[in-house]
Amino acid sequence: MTTLHQLLTDRPVIDRVTISSHQMSIYLVELILDGQPVLLRDEQGRPRMFRSLQQVKDSLAPLSIRRVLLRQDSAFHEMAGLPAQSVAAMELPLHWSREAPTGL
Repeated sequence: MTTLHQLLTDRPVIDRVTISSHQMSIYLVELILDGQPVLLRDEQGRPRMFRSLQQVKDSLAPLSIRRVLLRQDSAFHEMAGLPAQSVAAMELPLHWSREAPTGL
Protein backbone atom coordinates (compact mmCIF):
# COMPACT_ATOMS: atom_id res chain seq x y z
CA MET A 1 0.00 0.00 0.00
CA THR A 2 1.37 3.42 -0.97
CA THR A 3 0.26 6.50 0.93
CA LEU A 4 1.09 10.17 0.51
CA HIS A 5 2.85 10.11 3.89
CA GLN A 6 5.01 7.19 2.74
CA LEU A 7 5.94 8.99 -0.49
CA LEU A 8 6.83 12.20 1.33
CA THR A 9 8.98 10.22 3.79
CA ASP A 10 10.75 7.95 1.27
CA ARG A 11 10.98 10.50 -1.60
CA PRO A 12 11.26 7.99 -4.47
CA VAL A 13 11.69 9.10 -8.07
CA ILE A 14 8.29 8.58 -9.66
CA ASP A 15 8.39 7.52 -13.30
CA ARG A 16 4.84 8.59 -14.07
CA VAL A 17 1.79 9.98 -12.32
CA THR A 18 -1.59 9.43 -13.97
CA ILE A 19 -4.41 11.51 -12.54
CA SER A 20 -7.82 10.05 -13.36
CA SER A 21 -10.67 12.56 -13.42
CA HIS A 22 -14.05 11.21 -12.35
CA GLN A 23 -17.11 13.41 -12.82
CA MET A 24 -14.83 16.48 -12.92
CA SER A 25 -14.72 16.62 -9.11
CA ILE A 26 -12.92 13.50 -7.93
CA TYR A 27 -9.32 12.81 -8.87
CA LEU A 28 -7.49 9.55 -8.20
CA VAL A 29 -3.73 9.15 -8.58
CA GLU A 30 -1.88 6.18 -10.01
CA LEU A 31 1.90 6.12 -9.77
CA ILE A 32 4.49 4.11 -11.65
CA LEU A 33 7.16 3.19 -9.10
CA ASP A 34 9.96 0.87 -10.15
CA GLY A 35 7.96 -0.04 -13.27
CA GLN A 36 4.89 -1.09 -11.27
CA PRO A 37 1.51 0.71 -11.22
CA VAL A 38 0.42 1.69 -7.71
CA LEU A 39 -2.80 3.45 -6.69
CA LEU A 40 -2.22 6.18 -4.11
CA ARG A 41 -4.18 5.30 -0.96
CA ASP A 42 -5.13 7.01 2.29
CA GLU A 43 -4.03 5.77 5.70
CA GLN A 44 -7.04 3.41 5.90
CA GLY A 45 -6.12 1.74 2.60
CA ARG A 46 -8.88 3.38 0.54
CA PRO A 47 -8.06 5.17 -2.74
CA ARG A 48 -6.86 8.70 -1.87
CA MET A 49 -9.33 11.18 -3.40
CA PHE A 50 -8.48 14.72 -4.37
CA ARG A 51 -10.97 17.47 -5.27
CA SER A 52 -8.88 19.34 -7.86
CA LEU A 53 -5.76 19.08 -9.99
CA GLN A 54 -4.25 21.87 -7.90
CA GLN A 55 -4.76 19.81 -4.73
CA VAL A 56 -2.92 16.90 -6.36
CA LYS A 57 -0.12 19.20 -7.52
CA ASP A 58 0.25 20.82 -4.09
CA SER A 59 0.29 17.43 -2.36
CA LEU A 60 2.94 15.95 -4.68
CA ALA A 61 5.02 19.14 -5.07
CA PRO A 62 8.00 17.96 -2.97
CA LEU A 63 8.40 14.78 -5.02
CA SER A 64 10.53 14.09 -8.08
CA ILE A 65 8.15 13.17 -10.92
CA ARG A 66 9.29 12.47 -14.47
CA ARG A 67 5.92 12.61 -16.28
CA VAL A 68 2.32 13.54 -15.42
CA LEU A 69 -0.79 12.61 -17.39
CA LEU A 70 -4.43 13.53 -16.96
CA ARG A 71 -6.83 10.72 -17.88
CA GLN A 72 -10.40 11.73 -18.72
CA ASP A 73 -13.10 9.25 -19.66
CA SER A 74 -15.60 10.37 -22.28
CA ALA A 75 -19.32 9.86 -21.84
CA PHE A 76 -20.13 11.44 -25.22
CA HIS A 77 -21.47 8.22 -26.73
CA GLU A 78 -23.92 7.86 -23.84
CA MET A 79 -25.03 11.51 -24.02
CA ALA A 80 -25.60 11.24 -27.77
CA GLY A 81 -27.82 8.19 -27.34
CA LEU A 82 -25.36 5.75 -28.84
CA PRO A 83 -25.05 2.24 -27.42
CA ALA A 84 -22.75 1.79 -24.47
CA GLN A 85 -19.33 0.80 -25.68
CA SER A 86 -15.79 0.77 -24.51
CA VAL A 87 -14.26 4.10 -25.47
CA ALA A 88 -10.59 4.67 -24.74
CA ALA A 89 -9.92 7.33 -22.15
CA MET A 90 -8.26 10.52 -23.31
CA GLU A 91 -4.81 11.06 -21.81
CA LEU A 92 -3.19 14.48 -21.85
CA PRO A 93 0.34 15.29 -20.68
CA LEU A 94 0.46 18.01 -18.01
CA HIS A 95 3.16 20.60 -17.38
CA TRP A 96 4.13 19.87 -13.78
CA SER A 97 6.82 22.36 -12.83
CA ARG A 98 6.92 23.85 -9.34
CA GLU A 99 7.62 27.19 -10.95
CA ALA A 100 4.98 29.31 -12.68
CA PRO A 101 5.10 28.95 -16.48
CA THR A 102 6.48 31.97 -18.28
CA GLY A 103 4.90 33.81 -21.16
CA LEU A 104 1.30 33.44 -20.05
